[in-house]
Amino acid sequence: MRSLAAGLVCLIAGAAHAGPVQLYDRSTLTSQTIAWSSFGTPGTDLFTPVSMSFGAATLAIRSSAGIAELRQQGTDFAGNFDQGDALLSLPDGYKSDVLDLKFSGTAVYGLGAQIEPVSGYTGAFTGMMKLYGANNALLGEISVAGDATTAGDDSAVFLGARSTIPISYVTFFVDEGNPFFPVEGDLAINELSLSETVPEPASALLLAPVLLAFAGLRRARPS
Repeated sequence: MRSLAAGLVCLIAGAAHAGPVQLYDRSTLTSQTIAWSSFGTPGTDLFTPVSMSFGAATLAIRSSAGIAELRQQGTDFAGNFDQGDALLSLPDGYKSDVLDLKFSGTAVYGLGAQIEPVSGYTGAFTGMMKLYGANNALLGEISVAGDATTAGDDSAVFLGARSTIPISYVTFFVDEGNPFFPVEGDLAINELSLSETVPEPASALLLAPVLLAFAGLRRARPS
């Protein structure tokens, strides 16, 4: 009986500290939305690191090239974001570059954005995101397969995740399958959706009543 109870505790604790869970849309990310137009107009260069406050929190943007750009679908970006979407982009030609977003002043437990390779690229790609917690501890990596077009029809794939451990920063990058640059740096993301609510370890919570009922049956069984 004690061993079953201990197992239940371990199961719930393990679920509470599981790795990031991938999200495929924005439906559970409702705490904050960060529009890149807050940083300036399309065509603006951002020399990184650069920071922005949202509520009591701060978001810092950094790229390994030291520069990022603000763009807009249909104006100076040809992809399959929705027409008029404000974008945070890496400049063309910076191969193997990555985009870092770091949070401070609040606990972030989920985030995501639609992602695409460089403007005008068409074809298959993989969007990837690494998530880190405190002290640069890697929480996990997620990826999504996409097919880039220039349709401007809001079909860009969504790359998101939630975590029971606070997310300190994330790194976005894409792989276009270029044999000379296994990870292509040129990418763009649209508005960033965040969640500041700790997700419940749903699987363990659903299983817990079953295990408790089983424990009750064992207790009631005649000796």
